[in-house]
Amino acid sequence: MTIRRRRKDAVESRDKILDTARTLFKDCGVQSVSMHQIAQCAHVGQGTLYRHYAHKGDLCLALLKESAEAFLKNLTDWVEASRGQIPPYDILESVIRQIIDFTDNNTSLLTAVNSSKFISNNPFYQYIHRLVSSLVAELLPEDSPLDATLTSDIILAATSPALYMFERDERGYTKDQVFDAIRLTCLSGLRTPHYGGE
Repeated sequence: MTIRRRRKDAVESRDKILDTARTLFKDCGVQSVSMHQIAQCAHVGQGTLYRHYAHKGDLCLALLKESAEAFLKNLTDWVEASRGQIPPYDILESVIRQIIDFTDNNTSLLTAVNSSKFISNNPFYQYIHRLVSSLVAELLPEDSPLDATLTSDIILAATSPALYMFERDERGYTKDQVFDAIRLTCLSGLRTPHYGGE
């Protein structure tokens, strides 16, 4: 078998796995579908499945990749266009709102990704963290007792998909209520004049 043919077969297998997973997740829910079930329904061996995706979180990340990349590009473009036009605090607040909107639209996949014990290697989280951390750093004076990295981790923990799903589905809170709680408890301290907010 030629290298070109093997590559084509690998792409076809990967596409078949993703299409099957997307359908199963939509029909049954992400949490109730096993990797074994995906392999069976995609008519691929378990070895083939695990060669492409080490765990379900990895597979969910692949499904999210296209929409996440578009979201991150749009978010970054908006932040860059907004700098100097609106106050830094308002940019941060809008970024958090947009993260919640994206989470609301992709909760099941994001929960599987973030619960797979690889948050430190999760490129989506790392990108969002760098963006939020840079915005927080703009708001903190040099002598601030707060650390931009830790503050950003705490803010993003409040937007985590697992917590969001629990608040929405179990507690019955709306997206707006979740955002308001995050804004008032996690962001409002950054809005004080001492921290550079407007």
